[in-house]
Amino acid sequence: MSVASPKTRDELRQYIFTKLGAPVLQVNVAEEQIDIAINDAFQYWNERSHAYGTERMYLTTQLTPQFVANFVTKEVTYVDQVGGPNTYEAGMVATITLVSAGAGYNPTGVPLTNAATTGGTGTGLTLAVGEARTTTQGLVTATVMDCGKGYTVGDTVTVVGGTPGNQSTWEISTIKDSSPLFGKAAIESQNNYLVMPDNVVGVTKVVQTGGGMDLAGIFPGGSLFPVMLGGMLGDDQSCSGMGFTLTSYMAMMEYMATMQFFFNPPIQYDFNPRTHRLFIDSNNFKGNDDAVTGGGRYVCFECMVAPDPDVWPDCYNDMWLKEYATALVKAQWGRNLTKYNQVQMPGGITLNGQQILTDAQTEVKELRDRFAMDWADPPLDMVG
Repeated sequence: MSVASPKTRDELRQYIFTKLGAPVLQVNVAEEQIDIAINDAFQYWNERSHAYGTERMYLTTQLTPQFVANFVTKEVTYVDQVGGPNTYEAGMVATITLVSAGAGYNPTGVPLTNAATTGGTGTGLTLAVGEARTTTQGLVTATVMDCGKGYTVGDTVTVVGGTPGNQSTWEISTIKDSSPLFGKAAIESQNNYLVMPDNVVGVTKVVQTGGGMDLAGIFPGGSLFPVMLGGMLGDDQSCSGMGFTLTSYMAMMEYMATMQFFFNPPIQYDFNPRTHRLFIDSNNFKGNDDAVTGGGRYVCFECMVAPDPDVWPDCYNDMWLKEYATALVKAQWGRNLTKYNQVQMPGGITLNGQQILTDAQTEVKELRDRFAMDWADPPLDMVG
């Protein structure tokens, strides 16, 4: 281990100080500023997919019953509808108060996004009922979804859907004097995502095991191979003796690949490294052998993973990373010195902070240009 070939964060700090002139010069940068520069350098190195800053790995997860159940559930958000032409009517409901919980409604955990009501002097009032229930499945919480019209304070309304003769009742508490007739909209979002590990910086492919197709079910898998290449019908009937050649074999394999793509197209997905959520645009996670658990199948993700430098210390010794971190610290040094013009050093030496900053900014730009040309994957052309 040495400062010349850093293997730890502390050695990288000493490397940067030495490159900037220490101990001959005093580098006016705080430890916290150096740590920020090193972190920024690593983040650029990893997220821009430097050839040595990421590793292509295959991560898997099993299609358990919990996965399948959560994947098809939805979250509901009630959004106030404002803007556009607003229709105002007298007697629109603002708030309600529970009178009787009733019984026999949807089970606990199943909200009623647009529960109709009956009774009162008005029409059109609907409620957004929460997930909580009493032990007899009576309603506990609700808010106004569609405020209706023509109601008065003290009106009692009944929520449709409970046990006949024991339905939940609510009292109109306050009335709006100005509001859109349509107050809220229930926006549903499906939980079709997985939270990926923090070190995953990109996902390049989503595949799943099982469910393969043998030429759309026409031929069993592998039956064409021995016919074309011999061994099934004997030497006299193999390959070109049967009229099959390598060209015929390639044409058949391309046909099978086309059929496979047609019946089992690639899974579409979207990954956001800031939220770590991988949204999978597919619901084909239930195997024919078990429609509840997914048949014990797996989903596989081809990912770009950032290596941990504390586990793989050679990351600290990457040439581009060392130069880039040094340039970032140098830029910070220049910014610190620009607060003072023409700083005098012992021996009559004058430090020009602006010149240090300008040189560092030039180095940062050159290093990023080199990164894009020499190390990063080129961006794919848009095809459409």
